[in-house]
Amino acid sequence: MTVASLRSKLSDSKSQVDLNTFELYYRHYLPKIFNYVSYRVPDQSTAEDLTANIFERVWISFRTYSPERAAFSTWLFTIAHHVVANHLRSQSRQPDIVDVESFPPIVVDSASPEQAIIEAERLRQIMGCLSQLDEREREVIALKFSSELKNQEIAQIMGLTPTHIGVLLHRTLSKLRQFLEEGR
Repeated sequence: MTVASLRSKLSDSKSQVDLNTFELYYRHYLPKIFNYVSYRVPDQSTAEDLTANIFERVWISFRTYSPERAAFSTWLFTIAHHVVANHLRSQSRQPDIVDVESFPPIVVDSASPEQAIIEAERLRQIMGCLSQLDEREREVIALKFSSELKNQEIAQIMGLTPTHIGVLLHRTLSKLRQFLEEGR
């Protein structure tokens, strides 16, 4: 979804100030939200659709956002978390093993094209290992590393304590490291 298509679709219902503010958030958070969804959903067109759905829901609820209750990123990723969870629930099954080639491309910031290719390939390997984790482990990894959220924000989104998130991250990263060393 481009900014132009978003602007034409949404400009009728809200003030120009809201639209400009929303557009700034959209430009900033789109890659992070897409990466988060891509970690959770191994199909590019579904990841794109869910990302668009997330931003539509954010737009609809944009005036209800209150900075006193949570940081914007926490509010946004809570919406994303619910959209992805609802999608996965509606699928009624999760694939046990996912073809690594089916994962959508992940946005990689890199100085050179060669480095970007190396980083993208490494991410594909990691994504293959992620498919071997349970639901909660995949969720905490997606929120931490695809979205660069702090443990406190992740705790709010997942309804856990920051300490629990820290322990869960440590154990999950150890498990992922083991999977990578074994070449799974």
